[in-house]
Amino acid sequence: MTKLNLAKIVKEKLGLTGVESLRVTEEVFSAIVSVLKEQGRLELRGFGTFLVRKRKARIGRIISKNEVIKVPGYKTAVFVPGKDLKRID
Repeated sequence: MTKLNLAKIVKEKLGLTGVESLRVTEEVFSAIVSVLKEQGRLELRGFGTFLVRKRKARIGRIISKNEVIKVPGYKTAVFVPGKDLKRID
């Protein structure tokens, strides 16, 4: 499913125009990213939790060039499904 498909579902459910539903969908995703950047955690009860996790710096290899490189540490978003999402029948 794409963001556009999700916007179409929002359009049908809420009776919005295509542009309005796409804007609502974009704003929801933008809000999720914004909260993760500021607080590092977003819990949607029953659905799941978005978290920011730190990855440690490590040594990597480019096998084709037989080269060793240093991969710096970074932050990444992870999603932990909630109780309702784990039990989809």
